[in-house]
Amino acid sequence: MGEWGHQAQTWGKAERSGFWGDGYVTGFEVAGSAWELPFCVPESGSYEMTLRYASPYGDKVNSVYLNGQKLNRLNFLQSSNFIEKKVPLTLTRGQNNVMLRMDSDDWGWIDLDAMWLERR
Repeated sequence: MGEWGHQAQTWGKAERSGFWGDGYVTGFEVAGSAWELPFCVPESGSYEMTLRYASPYGDKVNSVYLNGQKLNRLNFLQSSNFIEKKVPLTLTRGQNNVMLRMDSDDWGWIDLDAMWLERR
């Protein structure tokens, strides 16, 4: 799924086993590293975003943005396999851009395999 988003200082890779599609996004190594994906929703309301990620070598903290505004910092538990993290979001009708980013006070160093939404 990494091939569908907009990458900034990150890149695609296909080495870690268990990824979906053609590969995953990696390279969250410097402040500003990010991956952004647009979602178009039919109506405003509550949604749940699922991030499928791997976080080898310990827990990590990274930031999530919605439409250019920082929402919060997320804790990604250590796992060398891809696991899922659920994040509640309030979205407006139409296009919404969700970005996972390594800010200067974040840890980075995760592999992001997929990101999707479900209505709550």
